[in-house]
This record gives sequence, C-alpha cells and structure tokens, in this order.
Amino acid sequence: FQVFLFFCFRPGAIAVMGEVMLAKKWTGETITGWWMSEKLDGVRAVWDGRGFSSRNGLDFHAPDWFKTKMPRGCVLDGELWAGRGQFQKAMSIIRSRARGSDWEYLTYMVFDCLEFGGKSITDRSFEERMFTTAPAAMAGCEKLIVQCVPMQACRNKDHLMEVLADVEKCGGEGMMLRRLLTFISGAPPRRIPFFYLPSRKHARRRIHRFWRCFGRPASALPAPRGDGVLDLPPLRSLRRALRLRPPEPGRPEQAARD
Repeated sequence: FQVFLFFCFRPGAIAVMGEVMLAKKWTGETITGWWMSEKLDGVRAVWDGRGFSSRNGLDFHAPDWFKTKMPRGCVLDGELWAGRGQFQKAMSIIRSRARGSDWEYLTYMVFDCLEFGGKSITDRSFEERMFTTAPAAMAGCEKLIVQCVPMQACRNKDHLMEVLADVEKCGGEGMMLRRLLTFISGAPPRRIPFFYLPSRKHARRRIHRFWRCFGRPASALPAPRGDGVLDLPPLRSLRRALRLRPPEPGRPEQAARD
C-alpha cells in the first residue's frame, strides 16, 4: 500500500506496457546462439522520453536533474540499478520523493528499445533495436546515468553455466536469455522466448529463509543440481503442503517434499 502512495499513473504511460517483454524461468530449452546477459537485481522501469514508470504504468518520481540527462525521443525498457545486492537500496531511493540527490547512486540499465523518433520499432529485430537503435538514442548520455546491458552470444549450456559461475562469484543474481531475431510486434509478451536463470546461491538462500520459517532444518534442503535447479516444488506448493502438514515442535519433517 505504501508503494502506491509514492507512485501515480501518468497519462499515456500504459501505451507501451503491452510491448514490455516478460521473462519466464529457463527450464532447459535449447539456447545455443541465444543472447545472454547478467540478471540485474534492480527495479524494472520504462523510460518514455519524459519520465520513468513501472510496467504496470505507475509513475516513478525521478528528480529533474536525472531526467534531463536521459535521452529524448525514445522509449526504453530496462532497470534502475544500484549495484549487485542493492535492490532494497534502489527501491528505497525510488520510493522516496525526498531523496532526489540519492539518484546519483542509480544507473538506468537498458535491455531493449521500443520506440525511436516517435515511432514504434517493435517490428524490427532485437539485434537492430538493441545494438543499433538504442546506442544511437543514448548518444552523448553519461554512462553513469544510462547504458546498455552487456550481452554475449551463448555457445551452449556449458558456456551458460560457466558465465553463471562467474556472475555468482561477483554476487550477481543470475542470467537472462533472449532468442536471436526476436520481434515483439504482433506477439503477446508472454509468448516471446525470453528466459531467466536465477543464481543457484540466490535461489538456495530464498528457499532456506522460507524453510526456516516453518522449522525445517537446513540439512533437509537438497543441494542444487549442476544446472542450477533445486529439487524442490514451487514455493506455492511448499506453502500449501506446510499448511496442511505443519511440523511438530522439535520434530522437523520433510513431508512437504514427499
């Protein structure tokens, strides 16, 4: 509820929301030749040339000094990022209207360009939007304010796991995967091949915190497989199972996993 006190709808902000891509969890699909990048733990935001808004159309109150340094005449999709492991810091800055000077700690990391020159470019390939149009739109902007997310082609699954391991060593959250020659126009956002692979350490910490809330010992948690997948049911299934069969005090059990 408090979030909505700081955000408000801006007329026209929802116009491009239907073109914002939504990632799904990677479940082993073939990814050879796909584009991969680090999954940033920032706040998803769309820049429409005048201000920032969430993908639900809620306005983010960025200070004027920050907005004047952003590119004009384009619509960008990205995240307001404060660094690895700094999601709460980024969120607190964005939610507060009194912390305009703290926006210096944020960088808008761009991973798609939806409009340029007042026209939609979603009928163009992802490669053209990201590697040609987006840099042209951001020409002359400070990299501390806005920059494109670095991407590289994925050779195979082993290459993905190798890069994921490097990201985990740096405290990163995981990886993002996009298919080559992705077009947005005419396709429902949820149907576009766009996946994320969470960090194995990050996923284990989240499950561990949830597990302890119900008295489960850490030893009861299985180790993640080599592909980063935990042998656990979804959190929704865990919650339901634990409600139906709560653990007895002092006798943690693994009923929810059976």
